[in-house]
Amino acid sequence: TTFSAANTFTTNLKINNGTVAFSTNLNLGAAANGIDFTGNGALAGTGTISISRTLNLTSGFTGTLNAPTVSDSFTHTGLITGAGSLGVSGAGVVTVTGGTNDFSGTTTISSGTLDLENTSGSATSTPGVERACESALSGNTLPRCTSCVPRGIIQMSAPPLSISMVFLWKSPYRMPS
Repeated sequence: TTFSAANTFTTNLKINNGTVAFSTNLNLGAAANGIDFTGNGALAGTGTISISRTLNLTSGFTGTLNAPTVSDSFTHTGLITGAGSLGVSGAGVVTVTGGTNDFSGTTTISSGTLDLENTSGSATSTPGVERACESALSGNTLPRCTSCVPRGIIQMSAPPLSISMVFLWKSPYRMPS
């Protein structure tokens, strides 16, 4: 489903299954609305998008943030909460800059890049991050990777760097210039 008009509904957007694509924050209804992932659904931001809505992840399901093409940049600055998991997909960059996210599921990067730019708290959940081949993880607050596949790249945006994880795979590591 593609939302292309400015919408004025005042309740949380519920994504049960499938994908809701949007190109502007106004497509998602009133600015105070959150987004409830009540099934394995995706929110696909096309173009350069930034939203600050609360994402509610339901237990047993994955809410996915998707930047479909290489030129897409999807930034989420709000709270991510709930007992569900967070997914990242697409060919573009998904950036998480929110404060203390408290969701308890796993963060899975199936494709594309997850850029963690929060300045305090955890951008990802306690269980850690699972990365697929050819995905990337970058940012200034890198979490513990619970499973990683060869050929991924980890980039950090700014020193000083503090790494508190064990790398169990061979992979190029790039320091910022």
